[in-house]
Amino acid sequence: PPMESYRYHSLRTSVTLHLCDLENLGYTPAPAVEGLTVELLDFQSQTLQWALDMERLEGGINRRLYAPLLNSNGEGTGVWFSPYLNRFTAKQPSDVRGGFICEEMGLGKTVICLALILANPAPAVDSEDAGQHW
Repeated sequence: PPMESYRYHSLRTSVTLHLCDLENLGYTPAPAVEGLTVELLDFQSQTLQWALDMERLEGGINRRLYAPLLNSNGEGTGVWFSPYLNRFTAKQPSDVRGGFICEEMGLGKTVICLALILANPAPAVDSEDAGQHW
């Protein structure tokens, strides 16, 4: 969910809260991925579920970094604020999907990424429209 207004002050003033808000504290393991010939370890499957959630997050990763400022009636003002960046903007943040997989070396980032590609393939694009998407 997007950040609530009451969290702005505490997030701005506490590095620990910043890190806790962004930290992956564990996810339910993702279901088995069709086409993957290896079995993921539990922590790899949890990382896969986190990556799937980040890919599918409505509004993208910026939804976690920016929140719309609301007026007293609860309506949007057209201004967005990021307590992480201490920044206001009148332009709605872009819809950037994904995140960083920052596991230690040798823990399976490559197989997690391959499982992510199999579990969440890119949408099909008509050949006539392909140039517009790249």
